[in-house]
Amino acid sequence: MKNGEWVVFNGISLECTEYFLRTNLGPLWGIEHCFGGPAHEVNGQYWAIELNDEPQNVANILTKQFQTTNTITKVPFKSPYDQVIDKAMPNRHPLIRLPTTASTYLYDADCVTGNATDYVETIDLIVQNFTSQGIAVSYDYHWSCPQPSGLQCAAEGPAVMPLREFGSGNPGALAYWDAISKKYADNPYVFYELYNEPFLKPGLTNFDVYYNGVNGTSQWVGMAEIYNVIRKNDPTGIIILAGMQQYAFDAATQLAFMLRYKEDYGSFPTNVVFNYHPYQATGQGPEKSIQGALRMLLAGQTMAPVIFTEFGQACCAENPETCPNGAHGGCTNHLLGDNFVYNIVNMAYQYDVSWTGWGWFGTVPYDCDNLRSCYDMRNENGTGVANGTWGGASWASVWEDFVNNAMPKVKDVQQTINLLPNVEEQMGYLPRPCIMGDYNLQGFCGLDLNISVDSVSYEVFGGDSIYQSVLPGMPPMGACHSQGCPSHPCGTSTLCG
Repeated sequence: MKNGEWVVFNGISLECTEYFLRTNLGPLWGIEHCFGGPAHEVNGQYWAIELNDEPQNVANILTKQFQTTNTITKVPFKSPYDQVIDKAMPNRHPLIRLPTTASTYLYDADCVTGNATDYVETIDLIVQNFTSQGIAVSYDYHWSCPQPSGLQCAAEGPAVMPLREFGSGNPGALAYWDAISKKYADNPYVFYELYNEPFLKPGLTNFDVYYNGVNGTSQWVGMAEIYNVIRKNDPTGIIILAGMQQYAFDAATQLAFMLRYKEDYGSFPTNVVFNYHPYQATGQGPEKSIQGALRMLLAGQTMAPVIFTEFGQACCAENPETCPNGAHGGCTNHLLGDNFVYNIVNMAYQYDVSWTGWGWFGTVPYDCDNLRSCYDMRNENGTGVANGTWGGASWASVWEDFVNNAMPKVKDVQQTINLLPNVEEQMGYLPRPCIMGDYNLQGFCGLDLNISVDSVSYEVFGGDSIYQSVLPGMPPMGACHSQGCPSHPCGTSTLCG
């Protein structure tokens, strides 16, 4: 992982490890339905830490038939769209994502034993379990609670950025990442996901918060501060970075981060991977079309590799049955959403993007009321991934066609320049790299492929809103005004001129 080998990662994001042991879902929820925790009750006290069967269920899915060789057949694009497709093929490697709550890790006593170390020991066991089997772990700083002892943190919601203090006087995000990076610096399978989903409004003032916490004076810790703490302990570990807007769907501030860091320190950050969370559902999902995700990843790839550490759909998949209670999830657009997960993975294989799907919920009862809007990747008994019968994505189709397939082929069933929102995106739809203004990202031409992003001031990207994005990465070379799709000429911008 640190030797320069070209690898894309495919796998599963765990869900519940960010709040087990202290949770508004009930004192035993994490123990009974997550991945482990205190066990062996003696005289009313839990005295041992052990994992349940769920980590090994996930490991089996990611090892027994998982294909690692570089045998992907990509779709041959015609010019100019071929200009952003690498004809070479990467190897593949299994990955799990491990969400954690930093304040719980440092301070919380769990609600069963009163022992603050139970959470740490359980997380350590999960990391050891996966990495000892050759499965990489994206160690995700998912949440931090303003008051560590608050049992309702999971219900009240996490902070919008990493906190400098976890409660008055308690060192926060920097102390957390210092401890984690010291612990795992010698484990090449552990990656550092700096913060799940920063959420600040656009503008250079907020970019200063996102970048360095306004030189360390803000209640929020900036990404450069965390990066430097980790690099002090682990000079080469992989670092996963989300932008500051719209639930990890923001390439502009990631580019600004890289450019500002070079301006401040004389060189670019190293071994950084850009992270995006495309969804088709409710809340954070409607604007996250596959076309929007493509535009984000191409912009990001001008400076870093790209990963989707979360993505999902609340729409019914290829051949679902109606749930017994009539529920259908939070689907808002069947035309764009029914095959969204499959098409995101299909696109990822074409454009060399790593991913972990959201999410593996543990042994929560498998019915419509407990699938968390149909995002659960786990099948009924944990022996495989969900097939869409209960709503949500057919992850089983993804595994069959891509993950466990020794000779996967990228699909291109509609073979068209990008579809309008009123046309169904069939299973195997593959978008072309051109700009459309129909997906809430506007239609501005961006930086030409012949011009290095290095030449742009960080301020150009740092103040961007994703809804008026001026981004690099689109073909053709030498003709930025032709970046639009044939039916959607792109508008003028400061980058294109």
